[in-house]
Amino acid sequence: APPTGEGVEVRWLGERVRVVAEAGVDALEVAVEKGQDWFGLGGGLRVDELELALGALLDQVRAGARFVRVGGHDFVRLDAVLRARLAALGEARHTGAVGLVGVLDALAADGARVTGDAAWAAARARVRAALDWSPPVPAGLRATLRPYQRAGFTWLARLAKLDCGAILADDMGLGKTVQTIALLLHTADQGPALVVAPTSLCANWAAELARFAPGLRVRHFRGRQRAQALAGLGPGDVLLASYALAAREAADGGPLAQPHFATVVLDEAQAVKNADTQRHQALHRLQRDRAVLLTGTPVENREDDLWSLMTFVRPSVLGGRETFRELLGAGDGEQRPDQRAEGHARLARRVAPFLLRRRKSQVARELPPRTVQTLRIVPGPAEAARYRRAQAAAVAKLRQTHAAQGETASRFDVLAALGRLRQLACHPGLVDPTWTGASAKLARVVQLVRDGIDSGHKLLVFSQFTRFLDRVRAALVAEGIDPAWLVGSMSPAARQRAVARFQDGEAPVFLLSLLAGGTGLNLTEADRVLILDPWWNPAAEAQAADRAHRIGQERPVHVLRLVTAGTIEEKVHLLQDSKRSMVRAVLARDEAAPTDGGPVLSAELRAALLDSLLPALSEPGDAAAGRSGPG
Repeated sequence: APPTGEGVEVRWLGERVRVVAEAGVDALEVAVEKGQDWFGLGGGLRVDELELALGALLDQVRAGARFVRVGGHDFVRLDAVLRARLAALGEARHTGAVGLVGVLDALAADGARVTGDAAWAAARARVRAALDWSPPVPAGLRATLRPYQRAGFTWLARLAKLDCGAILADDMGLGKTVQTIALLLHTADQGPALVVAPTSLCANWAAELARFAPGLRVRHFRGRQRAQALAGLGPGDVLLASYALAAREAADGGPLAQPHFATVVLDEAQAVKNADTQRHQALHRLQRDRAVLLTGTPVENREDDLWSLMTFVRPSVLGGRETFRELLGAGDGEQRPDQRAEGHARLARRVAPFLLRRRKSQVARELPPRTVQTLRIVPGPAEAARYRRAQAAAVAKLRQTHAAQGETASRFDVLAALGRLRQLACHPGLVDPTWTGASAKLARVVQLVRDGIDSGHKLLVFSQFTRFLDRVRAALVAEGIDPAWLVGSMSPAARQRAVARFQDGEAPVFLLSLLAGGTGLNLTEADRVLILDPWWNPAAEAQAADRAHRIGQERPVHVLRLVTAGTIEEKVHLLQDSKRSMVRAVLARDEAAPTDGGPVLSAELRAALLDSLLPALSEPGDAAAGRSGPG
């Protein structure tokens, strides 16, 4: 390793190593030249008679070097400011002029010598003009933007001026829709726009456009009127389409792939987080000047989620999959925590020009507080014994499958077993149709709902399992409580009626499946949220709570998680922290992003859950084999 300070001479494998100088930003020279499709960087570090080319310097800094070799056995120590600036420059060179301008301007301000050719001067002037520009809020917007919403619109408009897309990743409930509608008004004269959203949210988009931007002409891409909706699309038109239909009609150069849109908006964009799906690939065929992705969950289960989203916005920023893995420093071996943290930091710097995320705690301080509490429910003796028998049977079956069919087959059986155990933790009758005993969780839910209503509260009740919600509904009706009800199989019209019934005060409690009701709803009439079963990703719970804790809420919101003692739910609850840590690291200064609760499990989470379910899939004592299954 290089020496740790000046004035120290070290012999490394018989060679003399010297620190000859310390370098700051003023020792750096950067020359920018336009290549065929990109701006290239030249120059380097110059100290006395010594010099190091910029490319080699950036490579060494990326590897974590505090001392860089400048020839022979001589090293130069880099001061902290220079290392930070070089780290930023190393990532900004992949973002084009949009990201380079700020980094190079900061270097020049700190004393570096920055020069460029005529193409760079023109590009810098264009970027600087856009970044310094304050666009007026469109006159046709029938809404008063809050200061942070005004800043969000400005950011979107500036990137649009530079022909760039964006990921608007504000916390849910902060008004991503109205900020985007402002952008659609601002760019209306450039051509038609397309909004792709979950089916359940298309009606909401139509209502919001009519409310906030009546001057835009809304067209619905659905049913037999699809061809008519595409006919004559022009400036000022906004086409609304569901993900399912948009993907089908854009695939293989279909009719939706023919028009050219000024802006394509993907709402709840975590729907395209997997680049291997047909949906993701089909939507890439949409012709557009820019794509704007709206999501509270830019990173959900793994870092690849963000890579998939960025392929819509600016594919060159993160490159292909192999380039992305190199950016994260993800080799074939196990990563140390510091290596993983540095990979996350590089990723955060790389996407920073194109991703905007604000937290409620930062920009909506007027929101009342939200408290979160975990309630541990102890099952009765018969219920606990039934769970233990099911777990023992699952262990035996998994050992048998693993021995007979190997690791890959057993993984799927593990997920199935975990699903059954999660249902048993809610109510044994969900798995065992002969069960006639009680469910401690169901009894507590009814009690909590009754107590909440008697205290003047309105409640949202979420579960992953619609059959458990069926039982909750029946139990509440037996108590004289008629709840509102929303599950994924309901039509958009029925969904709207259910929401109206709750918001208008007709029903004091709203039962919702997590996937159907966890996004796109504004339910500020509620001030109590019950999460009946923990989901793999903690952000699913945040999404559910944000149906009530959003702009317009005036009362404190209390969120209560129900976890059955002695079951897999306790392990899931404990493992949620690992998800929060990963998201925080990738998004740098931000809290964990909410999620749509998708069923993807990372290898680490699957392994930890498996360890909680059975000590080993192989013979007892061979623990290593038992932990090698999930990978």
